[in-house]
Amino acid sequence: MKAVLKKLRPYVFGGQQVAHRDALVFEFLARQPEGSMLLDAGAGPQRFKPHCKHLRYVSQDFGEYTGGDEFAGESLERWNSRTCDIICDITSIPLETGSQDAIICVEVLEHLPEPARALKEFARLLRSRGRLLVTAPFNSQYHQQPFFFYSGFSSEFYKFHAAAHRLKVMTITPIGDYFATIAQELLRLPFLKSGVLLRLAAAVLLPPAYLYVWLLHALRVPSPSSPLCYVVELEKD
Repeated sequence: MKAVLKKLRPYVFGGQQVAHRDALVFEFLARQPEGSMLLDAGAGPQRFKPHCKHLRYVSQDFGEYTGGDEFAGESLERWNSRTCDIICDITSIPLETGSQDAIICVEVLEHLPEPARALKEFARLLRSRGRLLVTAPFNSQYHQQPFFFYSGFSSEFYKFHAAAHRLKVMTITPIGDYFATIAQELLRLPFLKSGVLLRLAAAVLLPPAYLYVWLLHALRVPSPSSPLCYVVELEKD
């Protein structure tokens, strides 16, 4: 049953948010001119590399996280980041100033003790008019411990630090809303470790709760500003 639910989750309300986020990353990569220098910062297992065949792709990671913890009741796959091109601190990457045409940093900032320093480093590495795409959660549970320092970032975080480092915010796209986030968390409940009675209770109680949240969304009830994450595109001046 869990295997079936996992396959269905990306296609139902609340479960589509990660696919939406990734689609924006893929679109950003496809927009970059052929032969451009692209840095994948905090690349981990380099899952975006297959989408960068037209680019001069360089991956970076600090290489210490190896996987094995749990996120919302699900075991994370083993995390092989030691094969990245550059193993270093993300706030001090040994590449020349102005050497990168584009940088992506996907779901990394929450794992950095000083995320603003990473934005400063990206600004150093980008050429003039170079583009940076950052995604990070607005509201996240613990994961990849002990390397987890922030549960999320507001849109104001990006605006403030962009201005401090000669970066212009081009777009800030929220992924999902309050209702979609609640729906996603409801979808995660069956994956939590629990006894038979709790699983039976979930089977009875979750469908009406999920339907209620879906109706709020479908009826366009105003949603609080509480997305899953933001996808932010910036340009170096």
